[in-house]
Amino acid sequence: HSAETPRLDQYIAQLDIIDGHAAEGLATIRAIGETVRANGREDTGVSCYRDVAMLAMRAMDFREASVGLAEGLRYAESVEQTFCGHFLQSSEALISWAAGSWDEALRQGGQALSDPGSGAAHAMAQWALGYVSASRGRRAEAEEHLLPAAAFGRHAERLDLLLPAQWGLAEAALHAGDPAGAAMLCDWALWLGPKSGEWT
Repeated sequence: HSAETPRLDQYIAQLDIIDGHAAEGLATIRAIGETVRANGREDTGVSCYRDVAMLAMRAMDFREASVGLAEGLRYAESVEQTFCGHFLQSSEALISWAAGSWDEALRQGGQALSDPGSGAAHAMAQWALGYVSASRGRRAEAEEHLLPAAAFGRHAERLDLLLPAQWGLAEAALHAGDPAGAAMLCDWALWLGPKSGEWT
């Protein structure tokens, strides 16, 4: 039971973040990560670094997402935890995009996309690459990355992977002078969220 307690507390903290209490939930997950790391539970410790970065981005707090990211990447590499490390790589690219470091985001996203890893982490890397292209007004280049990422989210039946790609496609349309196309993509997302039971 004691071994499962941190994991259960971590899940509860994730629910707190989704429910709008981001600061409290992120602080809880970070504290759990430090505790289990000190106790030698490497997999749970690395997953806490991953979850803080990903959930902070979901809460649109990219500054908070960047806190501890470099340490999380070093930690994942030191314990050879490539699964969480790959998510952290893709998160790093997204954080660089949000900070306006677009060339760095392209380098990091390209590296994460080329490395072996999970389809979800690859999709996140494609978001970063697509967001940079969209921000630069290069719709065709953005779609090269975001359409496959959206297809992956649809196939996986995961809105948390589909909607970020959909947002990027809408931004690409808007920056390319197609507000009607952007609005259509947003309307579809607004329809899909409640229909699928997810509105956070």
